[in-house]
Amino acid sequence: MSWIETLSLWRHVVLMDLLRYAIPAGLGFLVFRVWLGRAIAHRRTQARCPRRSQIWRAVGASRSTVFLFSLVGLGTVLAARAGHTRIYTDFAERGAAYALLSFAAIVVLHDAYFYWTHRLLHLPGVFERVHRVLSNVIGHIGFELHPRWFASHPLTRWMTTTTHHDLHHQYFHGNYGLYFTWWDEIAGTTRGDYSARFAENTSRVRAGTRAVPDVEDGAVV
Repeated sequence: MSWIETLSLWRHVVLMDLLRYAIPAGLGFLVFRVWLGRAIAHRRTQARCPRRSQIWRAVGASRSTVFLFSLVGLGTVLAARAGHTRIYTDFAERGAAYALLSFAAIVVLHDAYFYWTHRLLHLPGVFERVHRVLSNVIGHIGFELHPRWFASHPLTRWMTTTTHHDLHHQYFHGNYGLYFTWWDEIAGTTRGDYSARFAENTSRVRAGTRAVPDVEDGAVV
């Protein structure tokens, strides 16, 4: 493949990564910050709203993320074309079981990779030069939309929540996980105030409505 063909391919990869970031992030901002912001204000994870300058600074910093992701994507495509790996485009080629198991394995491995590299970025010297800027890139919704039982139920407590990640951004220590909380639990980096903060964020009542008491075995608790 010539340099012109490689650059043309990279341009398409950059465009795909840009759209993959801009569309979900833009829709999330419009839906939860603009359209539903007042309706779900009682579910804010922080009392302060980000300033417009902070939002635009995060958008600008995200360009570096798109650039890095595009290099990974370009490298993957080039490796596949050179025969060093394979990209499956036909779902039926390996079957549904292979696709589902592969996806599950990728998610688990990505979560492990993210946790340990995230902790590496918090080492003295690395954090100040790299992660203090890039931490603004990682988008989070700013509202805790999970139900109150989510962080304590045996089937869902091992999944991260907005509160879980938001506490990391507030204090820059603990709660390093991306999709799951198990690495934080194993390594002892789950913040001690996580459960209380999650309960607080999910127990607030919307202005103008009455609180509905919890009922357990027919008794108000």
